[in-house]
Amino acid sequence: SRSRAWQLAADPDKFLAELAGDLEQLTKESWTIAIVDEKEWPQVRQAFIKEHASQLQAKLKQPEAPLPAAEPEPAAAGDPADPGPEAEEAPADDELVSRAEDLFGSLV
Repeated sequence: SRSRAWQLAADPDKFLAELAGDLEQLTKESWTIAIVDEKEWPQVRQAFIKEHASQLQAKLKQPEAPLPAAEPEPAAAGDPADPGPEAEEAPADDELVSRAEDLFGSLV
């Protein structure tokens, strides 16, 4: 078995096609793969975030489907383990930045 790096160097088109196929099989979504030089990544990432900021904000505002899990027991009033609903509210910009960092990594 040869390494993925060797496969990429030997036949980049075949490698990218196989990788896209593997990702689609795992995620059930179609992907376009782009090879980006490490030095260019921060600029590419910033451009993507600027270009797609409204889409990222819209996704953050969509409610996520609840996970099928046991209902947690309600916390008693004044319970220090339950900070209350006000602690769950964060500015949309902070959420957007956090989500972008999750997706693309931090600049620092």
